[in-house]
Amino acid sequence: APDNTPESQAAIDARFDQAKVEQLSQGLNARAQQALEGFTPESFFKNILPSPVRENGQVIGYRLRSKNRSLNLAELGYQSGDLVTHVGGTDLRQGLPDFKAIEQQFRDNPSAASLTLNRRGEALTIQLEK
Repeated sequence: APDNTPESQAAIDARFDQAKVEQLSQGLNARAQQALEGFTPESFFKNILPSPVRENGQVIGYRLRSKNRSLNLAELGYQSGDLVTHVGGTDLRQGLPDFKAIEQQFRDNPSAASLTLNRRGEALTIQLEK
């Protein structure tokens, strides 16, 4: 007989949620790759305006806006309401981020160019490399 205890239902839900997150991340990365034709990670930083979002006085992430129409954030997989929590390996929630240093890091190592987003409580990663 199947085990219908709350623990096993929770485990099933956790596996389903993880599979859903992985599927979303793969879809986001495929769309981002198409949107990145002729694009470099450093040009990404020159074309965005990050705005900190605070909760109880603490920065919980950054909302992004594009400075111009050449960078369509939606094509990269970014949605309204998304919060960027990490850029590459840098946690943006810890102190004041040095965006110039992050941009230099991507110039030196383009394969590390990624954004980790908080989308309604789920962590999703978008690669910014071609």
